[in-house]
Amino acid sequence: MIDLIKESIFLGAVGSFGATAAIFVFQLLRRTL
Repeated sequence: MIDLIKESIFLGAVGSFGATAAIFVFQLLRRTL
């Protein structure tokens, strides 16, 4: 049960980080092009 909680927290952190990185890259590309 503890592993499941840790895994969901980890996936949530990775997901939010990925979304932030995607937005950052998108803004960078739009400024360059």
